Amino acid sequence: MTDYTATQAALAGYTRGAARDLGPRGITVNIVQAGLVDTEMNPADTAFAAAAATTTALGRYARPEEIAAGVAFLARPDSTYVTGTVLDIDGAAGTAHEHIAAFPRARSRSRPTVSRSSPNTRRRERVVARVVAMSVGPGV
Repeated sequence: MTDYTATQAALAGYTRGAARDLGPRGITVNIVQAGLVDTEMNPADTAFAAAAATTTALGRYARPEEIAAGVAFLARPDSTYVTGTVLDIDGAAGTAHEHIAAFPRARSRSRPTVSRSSPNTRRRERVVARVVAMSVGPGV
């Protein structure tokens, strides 16, 4: 799982960098990260799929046309200002209460370590800690 997560983060960073480099030429660069999608290789009617679907806020797999709609939006002429963006089409994966309850460490009240560096770094760490707390849910 670590390799997968690191790869996703690298792709997002690469997308932002490519958007900055190619933007002056009028080229937009975005990434679509799809969640669970009902396909022939990953059907939504299996026992695994039923369990996996509980990890999304919507409680189901996406239909391929829902992912295609996001791609179509990015390809439209009126979305030319959208660049360097990660479009998550994942049904809010990882936010379902059943999923959060399975990971008791995510509900820990431990405070993030704040380094003794510049005030801007400490402020950034507080913002990140708040975003993580908001993504985990209430009671953090």
